[in-house]
Amino acid sequence: MEGPVLPCLRHRYDLFYKRCPSIYRQEFLQGRARGVRPKGWRTMSFSERLKKKILIDSLTRSVLSSMGPPGSGARLDKDAMRGLLDMASYAAVRERNMDLYVRDEPGKKRILVLDNELPIYSGTTLQDVLLRKSPSLKEMISIRNAIRILSDKDVVTHRRQDSVAFIRSACFEGLDLSFGRPDVEAICLDTARALEAQESPRVLEGLGLLCELLEYGPPPRDLELPGLEARGAVGKAKGASMPFGPMLLFYTPSSRLTWVDACVDLRDEAVRNRLRETALVAEQAAAQGEQVLRVLHDAVIQRYGLGPGVRARVEHGSLTSTPGIKEPASGA
Repeated sequence: MEGPVLPCLRHRYDLFYKRCPSIYRQEFLQGRARGVRPKGWRTMSFSERLKKKILIDSLTRSVLSSMGPPGSGARLDKDAMRGLLDMASYAAVRERNMDLYVRDEPGKKRILVLDNELPIYSGTTLQDVLLRKSPSLKEMISIRNAIRILSDKDVVTHRRQDSVAFIRSACFEGLDLSFGRPDVEAICLDTARALEAQESPRVLEGLGLLCELLEYGPPPRDLELPGLEARGAVGKAKGASMPFGPMLLFYTPSSRLTWVDACVDLRDEAVRNRLRETALVAEQAAAQGEQVLRVLHDAVIQRYGLGPGVRARVEHGSLTSTPGIKEPASGA
């Protein structure tokens, strides 16, 4: 971790927000509304590509969390779904008061209808989808058309959560998530510069990237201290226990970063009190400030076996922290 501190990363957003990186998501959706396409994957630094993965996953969670049981009437988060479709290179089409998204693929066309069911049609035409989803009175008179309207099993390949998983997978096409030791050092060095300048948003950005690499998550129970952000290893609960740790604590009002090298049960009020004290009084921590970044740096290097010249890859096969989503079968 020795060497010059790199310039700050371009995008500022809060990776510690439980549901999504809100500032970056707003920038992305606003840019899409202005017709600005995402920057090409291959021209991005690893930090930017990793932020794209985080954005894809956060938009996916937003869509899934807005989906109720079939027929429940729950309103889909269409803005988040539009963001995913844009990154998956689906073109928007407005016909018969419906929002459709079309992607041309070799030998076929995929068409998604943006409604609560999210059906994806394959091997058919836009006019056929319009007929099936919103037929005119004249079209319904035909017996052949009536049969097509009543059954779409021959052309619908995905619905609901399966559609979300399929579109999420398409978002990762061409996104190189390989990285090496210099990429990790760059993130740590930039975060160290932000920590020294007490720029909390940039510190949170860098910590969020490192936590993504380590699969650190939020605590299973809130620590009840305004301005305190915590991320760490979430252990498997046994009974009513809430195992959490080791962990980092970042107190945003003072940009104080501390490390707790232990796994604790957050059910215990005394434990939560000690963690709050540790966050406020750094001397009680196992490590603090830039020392925490060294701990995280070494943990990433060890986890991925990043020796000199070695490169690893961040996997994105499934969104394991969100129930109800799995990677679609290949060739679907």
